[in-house]
Amino acid sequence: VISDVHYFDTSLLINEGPAFEEYLTYDRKLLRESYAITQSLIDSLIIEQPNLVLVTGDITKDGELVCHQKMASYFSQLEANGAQ
Repeated sequence: VISDVHYFDTSLLINEGPAFEEYLTYDRKLLRESYAITQSLIDSLIIEQPNLVLVTGDITKDGELVCHQKMASYFSQLEANGAQ
C-alpha cells in the first residue's frame, strides 16, 4: 500500500526563493526529496515484485499535470514488472 505520495516534480521548481522556503516551513511534505523518495520506492517494489500495489490518497502535490504524468510512468514500470 502506498498512500499520500504528494509527488512534486522538480521541473516545476524554477527558483528556490524565500516564498518556497516559507512554504516548506509550514508544510510537512518533503517536496525537495519527492523524486528521490519516489524513485527509491519504485526501485524497491520492482525488486520485491508484489502482485498488487494499492495507491490511496493524494498522488501529487496539487494535481499538477506533469506530476500525474510522472507518476503514471512509475506505475507503468510496476505494471511492466508484473504488479497490478
